[in-house]
Amino acid sequence: HAACVARDETGVLLCGLSNAGKSTLAWACARAGWTYVTDDGTWLLTQTEDRDALGRCRSIRFRDDAPRLFPELQEYIRRARPNGKISIEVPLDAFPQIRTASRCRVGSVVLLDRREGAATSAQPVAAAEAIGLLLRDMPWYGDEVRTMYERTARRLLEVPAYRLTYEKLDQAVALLSNL
Repeated sequence: HAACVARDETGVLLCGLSNAGKSTLAWACARAGWTYVTDDGTWLLTQTEDRDALGRCRSIRFRDDAPRLFPELQEYIRRARPNGKISIEVPLDAFPQIRTASRCRVGSVVLLDRREGAATSAQPVAAAEAIGLLLRDMPWYGDEVRTMYERTARRLLEVPAYRLTYEKLDQAVALLSNL
């Protein structure tokens, strides 16, 4: 459950629970010149040692209040998803200035902590803690699948992990640029 953006071909996974700000931060990064890979579901190959992330880079889905942050989204229609959530689906070919890629090599994992009134900071997170946070919401498909998830998370977290605390998107993008 992560968005993914890339800078200089190095991917940054933006991880968090629903409503953590994954899509809005991915879009803010893309608007700032990063490459957009995906907004919510990043796939990692399980039978390889690489940390390649695969994404859905042709569209991005936002909560229905996104146009107040991004005026360019005003014209897009709000629709109910099958799960009942109202969202806006935006085709990225409508924004030719946004660079996209369907995959990248992950270079860091960022755990999002968006809070009102919070100062923007990025603190390193130990791999064991990050693995626990990544696996906490995984659905249960049995021991074999859980073992595969854990092995993939351990391989993924051979890269640095950070907890990004922020309120303002522009400050979060600037801080990500310096990680």
